[in-house]
Formats: sequence, structure tokens, C-alpha cells
Amino acid sequence: SGEIPNCDGKYIHELMPITPLTDNVGLYAFSHPGIAATNVMALYGDELPNVKYIVGRENPTIDALSCVEIGHWGEHNELVLNPYYRYPRDYTPTGLTIDYSAIGWIQNAMYPDGRPYFAGMYGRKDYILGDRVPRMWGKRYYSMALTQALLTNGALTEADWPSDLATVAETRAAWPFRTTVHNYAALKTKRPDLKIMLVFARNDHVHPALDKPHIHQAYDGFAGEAGLWIRLNPDREYVRAMNEAIADTFPDNDANSEPDWSNPLDWAHPNGGGPATFAAMASLCEMADRVYRNNWEELNLEEVLYNYPEDAGEPEPTELTNEFAIDLPSLSTGSSDGTLALLVKTPTEGNARYPDGAPVLIWVLGGTNAGSLSSDLLRVGEDIIVITFLYPGGSQPKSGRSSDGVYDDRGENCILALRDIILYAAGELTDSNGQTIDDISPVPVLHNNIGLLGSSNGGNLAIAAPAFHGADFADNLRYVIQWESPVNSQFATTNLGGVQVQGASGEQYLRVVNPRYTAYGPLEVTIDYSDLAFDPTNPISPIFHDAANDFDGDGVTEADGIYTTIVDADGYITPDLDGDGNLSLSEDFPMQCFHDGVRKVYSRQATYALRTYNVFDPFPWPATILTPEEADAYWDLREAVRLYDNALAAIPNLEGMILGSVEDHVQTAPDKPHLRQAFEGWNMLGAWVQINPDPEYVVAANPIFSGFTLPIPAPNMPPPDWSNADQYCMPETIADGWYQLAAVWQMADRAHAADSSAVNAWLIH
Repeated sequence: SGEIPNCDGKYIHELMPITPLTDNVGLYAFSHPGIAATNVMALYGDELPNVKYIVGRENPTIDALSCVEIGHWGEHNELVLNPYYRYPRDYTPTGLTIDYSAIGWIQNAMYPDGRPYFAGMYGRKDYILGDRVPRMWGKRYYSMALTQALLTNGALTEADWPSDLATVAETRAAWPFRTTVHNYAALKTKRPDLKIMLVFARNDHVHPALDKPHIHQAYDGFAGEAGLWIRLNPDREYVRAMNEAIADTFPDNDANSEPDWSNPLDWAHPNGGGPATFAAMASLCEMADRVYRNNWEELNLEEVLYNYPEDAGEPEPTELTNEFAIDLPSLSTGSSDGTLALLVKTPTEGNARYPDGAPVLIWVLGGTNAGSLSSDLLRVGEDIIVITFLYPGGSQPKSGRSSDGVYDDRGENCILALRDIILYAAGELTDSNGQTIDDISPVPVLHNNIGLLGSSNGGNLAIAAPAFHGADFADNLRYVIQWESPVNSQFATTNLGGVQVQGASGEQYLRVVNPRYTAYGPLEVTIDYSDLAFDPTNPISPIFHDAANDFDGDGVTEADGIYTTIVDADGYITPDLDGDGNLSLSEDFPMQCFHDGVRKVYSRQATYALRTYNVFDPFPWPATILTPEEADAYWDLREAVRLYDNALAAIPNLEGMILGSVEDHVQTAPDKPHLRQAFEGWNMLGAWVQINPDPEYVVAANPIFSGFTLPIPAPNMPPPDWSNADQYCMPETIADGWYQLAAVWQMADRAHAADSSAVNAWLIH
């Protein structure tokens, strides 16, 4: 606020090359710091008139929420809810009426330090609290009510009270000052003009409770008790200004309005490090602009309130990248006249990564659609050349661009298209104007430093191209990066876990594991498919694992031939019959598939099981489903795990990097067999391979990560325990685009160093 100097007597405006608007100050608080941000304004708001707004992201409001007592994310990121909390029965604006009468204390080999749990009553299951609990002054602090219940119920006595557990008196001394629900009223008198933005994702970083009681209590407090202007998540136009590609996945909620709190997920922003970063940045920009423009309208905006640099009357900032829309002739389109739509982003003159030029990265899109001209990479094109493209038959209506031909679902046409794009990057092919990449690029192009980044399913195509056409560009393609790629058909069709369920408000992804997955293998994993069933009347999940149950109560367990689901409390049609957030062997599990344009394609193993177990008898094999032989032919082009040997035979010096975060964007198996198969596919053939980039490169991509705990990988070394993802995977707090960029830099630097005298010239830019 510019009111006091630092220790050297300098005020903030004296320390900066730009003018700080000290009357436009905001507080941004993620998680627990939101308590301090709220309370400092409740206590001292009248002394801080220049603080105009708070942006609070997923902040706890009371001790039970700070202590994560109503549910947590499990060891494998599954939903674990406390059955002793139910909305709306147990919700109030200032507290949660949790029944602590069943609280006990469990201490055994699994929980050597002891842990509170809710003993099963009234037909409910036991609920053991998770391992996340605040620690203050060397002790674990649970809520005041839970701590009192431990003593009242006799679960613990004063004589055997653990030394590292806060006592009843200690919790009563600590928690009242560290909650917000009783301080909102003070804001009404201390700072009635304060403005609030609450930012939250569909899956909270701590609290899985579907009614989001911490967001609800904050809304009730700021809006109801204090009467302040408030908005839930940023205006979509501010997200669009940050990243147009994801803007329409965000909600657009009017200010001073609230959702039906029994199902507020449509008001939440998407999950993932990228959306979370953009949500926070968009919120801060919006609130600062609203203060600057004094615009506190409730309805959504048509455009951002301040367009920099036009509104500032300043010249456009120096561009760091150039963009070129390229139409590349390619026989992959099925015609000698057909072209592929490419977007080439290059550094501006003088900004290539190396003195002798810029390496090239080709982004290979994941999913099953026909491509995109954007990527997840951040800082795209600042010092490297990045090429994105549309597969044959693909189009992007927004840009009005398209590729000729017919999309064949990452088959021969798509593989041939990627070959031609690599050859274009190598300077071997010209565009529709007869120009090479060298003719358009303002910086020298390093044709012998080309890499592929296969995002998700794109990682299979990134191996298929060198496997089938590697001899054509053996001197040019140096590395392949695979980000969370489903390298065999069992992963691609989520045989191991992850179930999409439908509801009145849309879709939800259940992060469950198929309990029939029993063992890892380097080419395929072991899943018991013997209970597969076929229900032709089910249009969504006609093939599924049909669990045996005692449906009629006669004591005999048997399968019923029907994909059995219920409608849960939130309106989703789910196979999770007992609502425990997992699927057991007594619950059905749906089989997902790909499509070849007309027919359904199940995994190799599932397709053979359909024949082995006569699933379709007494009817003939359905014409809408590929046979085992047809499935083999389909997957032979699309499974990286079976193509590594051909790729490395064609390009013996090809190198690989496997990328993954703690919570995979699709796969749910805790031992991450898709990453393991990818790593072993490279490693067993003697190629250089590493899981995730070196920490130095992650920090170079964004220095804010210098204080983060990052995995420290070693080339060609598997993790000591594949089931412990924290050891080798990137934390969820780092957006995928940052460590993808770090991986590209590291691999490009390795290739450049190998071709120069500076063998150790990594991180040279």
C-alpha cells in the first residue's frame, strides 16, 4: 500500500522501474492462508483502505475442514467420503454438525502413530481419517469437537494421550483464531467495500465433499453475513484472454449468485495444473481491472475491462514469436494435390535457443480427434520452433483451416502425415508455395535436432512414425517425449480403471481401479476377463465385467447379464453400488472402446476374451465390433509398446523421455503400468530414456518452482517402487505445460550437445 518503507528506508515505488498502483492492492490466498487473508481484513480492514479485494482459492473456513475430517483423497487419489457428514442435513453457515459419538482411536502396524476413526454405526462403514492434518508446535491438531470426543468417548485418556497430539485445551486455544466463520460480520463494519473472488476446481486440492462446504461457508459469510460483492470463479472472457483453447471449458457465473450447493460442480473450473494456473491469473487480472475501472456489475462481461497495451496508449510489446500458417502437400491426404494444415511458431530474429539456430519440436496431439493447431506447451516458440497440425480429414472451424483427406483414427494416413511433417521440419519438403521451413523462419533451423512430443494417445503415433518410416529421417529425428501415453490397447481403452458416468448435470470421471487387474507385464497386463458379458440393449456399455451377486437373496451368487447401476445422491448413473468411491469384484465394470470410423474396437485382450468365453453365444459375432484378427490389425499400428524395437532399429540413436504426474489425466492404476511399459520399452533396447525432466530444467522453465519438491530422475533407472508415484512423478501443483517444456529443452540440449564440442552444454540458453 506504500504506507511504510523497508529496512533500508525505501518505499515500494522507489524500488520498482514501473509505478505501482498502491491504491489497487489485492490479496491472493491459496488454501490455509485464506484464513489469514480474511481475518486480517476483519481485524484491521479499516486500517488497510488500499486493499480492495481478496482472491481466495479453496480456503478452509473452520477447524473440521482444516483438519480434513469430512473426507479426503485416498492413496490412489480416489474419493473417500466420511459417511457421518451429509449435505444439507449437517451443513450450517458457521459449522458442520458431524456426529462424533462414534469417534475411536486406531493404533496398529498400519497406523503406528495412531489416528482417529469413525466406528461404523447405523449400517455405515468405518471411516479412518486420512494422513493430512495440521501440525503446529510439533503436534497434530484435530478439530476441537473431534479432540473432545476422543476424551469423552474414552478412545483416549489423559494418561495415554499421545505426546504429539494436541490436547483439548490446546485445540480450544488454537482454533478460534484460525477460523473465519465468526469474523465475516466484522467485515461489514470494517470494510463494507471489500470485493471477493472465490476460485475452486471441480476436484478440490484437499476436500472431496461434493457440496464444497468450505466454499459454501465462505459465500454465506462474505455475501450473506458481510453483504460484500462476490463472484465464484473468474469471468470467462479473462480466461479467454489468457488461453482461448480452454476458455469454453470454464463456467461463467454472474456475480452475487450461487449454485445449488447439492451439486455445485458446474460452477467449478476444470481440474489440472494448467486450468488452475489460468483460473488464478484470470481472477487476479479481473479483480485488478474491476478496481481500476470501478466496474462491479453482476452480469458476465462481454470483453476484458482493460486491454493492454491499447488502453494504456503504449506500443505493442516486442513479439517473442512468429506464426506461419502452412499448407503442406502430402500423399497422406489421398491425393497429389491434397495438403495438411500446419501452424509453425518460430522465435523472432536473434532469439533462437542456440547461437547456430533453433531446434524443432512437433506436437502430436492426444485423444482420438483429428488434431489441433494449439498445444499445451507454455512459452511456445520463444526459443524453439514448434509445429502443430491437423491430421488428414481434420478441421478447426475457429481458424477456418483444414487438412484434406479422410481421418483414419491414427492409422496409416496419420502415420504418413507425421512422416511428411518431420521431413518438412528437416528441410526436405516444401509447402504449397514452394517454400521450405528455412525460407519462412527468421532464425536458422537445426534440421538435425527434431523432436516429437506425443501427448497422451499421441505418444503412440510418435513411436509409429519412426517405426514405419524412420529410415526416411534417421539423421533428423533425435528424441521422442511421451506424456502419460497409453502405450497398449488395455490402457488406451481404460481396461484397468477410470469410469465415465453420466448425470443430469453432465459427465463425471470416477477414478477407480478395475479390481480384476492383478499383474504387470512388459507387453500386456493381467486382467481377468472371464466375467465379460454382452447386453445388446445397453447403448452405452454393452460389454462389461458382470459381477456375481446374490440378487434374489437365495444365498447363491450369480451374474445377471445386466450392467447394474444406481443413481447416486448427485444424480449420476454409477456402477458404484455402495457409494464407497471404489469398484469391487461384486460390482460391474464397463468396458470402453475405440472406433475405426464405423465399428467398435476393444483392446486386443478383451476382444480375444470375447471369443474365448463365448460372450456373444448363442448369437453371431456383432457386425459392429471388430473381431480378434481385425483388432490385431488395428492395434498393430497404434500400440507403442510393440513398436519400440522397429523405431530403434531404424534410428539407433533415438532417445526417449517419459512424462507423468502424480495423478494421471486418465489412468488410475497406482503402479502406473503405462509409464512402466513405456520406460521398459526404451530401456530394454538399450536406448537412453528418463522418467521426467531434471529439476534444473523445470526451474528454468519457471523459476517459481525453485522451492518445490521435485523428483530427481536418473537416466535408464527405474523407480525403486512403481506404486509410489511421489518418488518419480511430477506434483500436481505444476502445470503439465511447464514440465513438458522442460523436457523439450533438456532433450533438445542433449541432441545439440552431442553435435557440438560442448558435450556438457546443457541449459546453455
